[in-house]
Amino acid sequence: RKSINMNSPNLKQISDTTLAYYSLWIGQKNNLSQSKNSIEFLYSEERNKTQQGYGAPFDIYIFKSPERTVISYGSKAKPYISTFNESITENMTIDEIGCIAERIFHIKPVHNIKYVYAKQITLSSDAVTLTAADFDKYKEFFEKCHHITAGDWLYDYFIAMAEKRLCCGFFLDNTLVSCTDAPDVPYMNDTVVEIGVNTLPDFYGKGFATECCKKCISNILKNSLCPIWSASSDNIASQALAEKVGFEKTADVITLTMP
Repeated sequence: RKSINMNSPNLKQISDTTLAYYSLWIGQKNNLSQSKNSIEFLYSEERNKTQQGYGAPFDIYIFKSPERTVISYGSKAKPYISTFNESITENMTIDEIGCIAERIFHIKPVHNIKYVYAKQITLSSDAVTLTAADFDKYKEFFEKCHHITAGDWLYDYFIAMAEKRLCCGFFLDNTLVSCTDAPDVPYMNDTVVEIGVNTLPDFYGKGFATECCKKCISNILKNSLCPIWSASSDNIASQALAEKVGFEKTADVITLTMP
């Protein structure tokens, strides 16, 4: 296993690794580590691929941080890029850019907020790290959260995460009420871990997700890996939770998939 050598968490190293990860998303290694006050259009073959964990390619991927805006595009979007370039300016907000993209491409963009782990908070927690022995309780929890009957695939999915100490849960009366997971990432999956968390609806707002995320972050750092977080622009609860457990916003990202 490769590592980023974070035996003692190094926030600068975590920040650099996070930017390296999103540089691969836009299709140019370490592009985002360079400081530029500009709008950059970048053709990338990454936009013609369906990334691991996703159902379709992102023909447009817009990364906007306070320092710069990078618009990564693929073959389908290429005929529209000249018009797009002429329509936006450096001082536009991400919402203004999104509106222009929707007008030009006739597709409603998806807006997410990307975070970097940036605060060394106290990570002590009442949550526990789940093991293989907890599968039945996790299965019950998973089915309640997602209102489905899980197939045989769930066991392998759970065991893979449990072996990496990424399923951190909170139990009440022997019932799992909140638990983290780790969505697939298409790049640097031996270095970067994106944290996901679910809580049963009856237990929202009680701080259980916070406890689970702190435990998960602690495990990630002990494994010398880099935690990352992503939240939909309209998921205020996820945004608040990210900030509560030590993350800070690093960029807005807009994606579009053309028919």
